[in-house]
Amino acid sequence: MGALAPQPGSRYVRSRLTRALFARRMRLRPAEIATIKRLVAQVYGPQARVWLFGSQLDDRAQGGDIDLLVELPASADRAIWPELRLHEALERALGARKVDLLVHHEGDPEGPFVRIAKKQGVRL
Repeated sequence: MGALAPQPGSRYVRSRLTRALFARRMRLRPAEIATIKRLVAQVYGPQARVWLFGSQLDDRAQGGDIDLLVELPASADRAIWPELRLHEALERALGARKVDLLVHHEGDPEGPFVRIAKKQGVRL
């Protein structure tokens, strides 16, 4: 490896890994991904981050629900109504597909599902 080789952790390596994950593992169409990101931003704002995890990342699986983790800044509103509104909008926009939505605020303890979503999931 020469001096010009990408270093582990560099943006170049991360973007290549992300593209590989999307190309190989994700069963959502680009339009569905765009819809998810748009609806999350409409409800929670552009600072919200979204991960897809679960069966939608397994090419061998069929059907299945859409498991999403939405992570918000610690200062974000903790009311239940935005979460319910987002859940309904996602299921309606994605053709009545079942959506499991997990909302987490930065700084709060990470339960097992949040840890799994971040470790095994793909950030959209």
